[in-house]
Amino acid sequence: MDLKSEWKTAGFVGKVGAIALGLAIFLVASDVFAFQVKRVIRARVPFAATADQFCSMNLTLSNGDAENGNCNGAAITNYITDGDLLVVSKTIVIATVTPKILHADTERVIAYLGGSDTLFVGRYAIGSQSDIEVDVEIIEFVSGVTVRSGFATFSKKIGSKVINFSPSVDTTKSFTIVQAKPTGVVDTAADSSYYVQGAFTDSDTLTLSRLVYGASEDPVDTYYQIVEFDQDVSIQSGTKNVGEGTTAVTQDITDVPAG
Repeated sequence: MDLKSEWKTAGFVGKVGAIALGLAIFLVASDVFAFQVKRVIRARVPFAATADQFCSMNLTLSNGDAENGNCNGAAITNYITDGDLLVVSKTIVIATVTPKILHADTERVIAYLGGSDTLFVGRYAIGSQSDIEVDVEIIEFVSGVTVRSGFATFSKKIGSKVINFSPSVDTTKSFTIVQAKPTGVVDTAADSSYYVQGAFTDSDTLTLSRLVYGASEDPVDTYYQIVEFDQDVSIQSGTKNVGEGTTAVTQDITDVPAG
């Protein structure tokens, strides 16, 4: 089985084949300080092997308000202090999962901001399948970056969703981050059943595509982020085939200015 995906989006490894994907971002001007990172907040949420789970974290507390039982002993590094709340339109959220047991569908999560001081993390699980640790990085920029985000749900027989947005973006300075989780047990043997990728099909259009869909598949929830840099950035993207059993491929890129 060969799988074909854009190498600009996030990567995953499934049991039916391997897809290795990546994102290339180049700061091409001397004034790279136009994109200062203001701060990085890191959160860790250990989800136990129990039923469908949702975590609401207070980013002004080191434990995310875990004393109320919301987040199963979560911890936050560099949490918000002195009322210096996040500017959501300048902030991206990246989530990674460390699985404990190989139940691929329950190891898919979505993590997103519920406001300037709140992080939401959720996944689908049906009981004793898999306990996981979710690591979330919340990266806020000082300037030079605009972030838009939203949600889309794929029903069983829907293979693509078109997201129109305004104003348009410069696609050579923009990229997408897409997270997805099933709303039911889709296929514990393969990531491909609920893998969703995002690609710009126009300067004001994002198309989300589900790799596998049909009557036997359950709906999938997705959270997408559209990240646009104002200047001094070159983003390259393309398509790469990764065959079953292949763990690595190479991708040539266009030369970029040094220095």
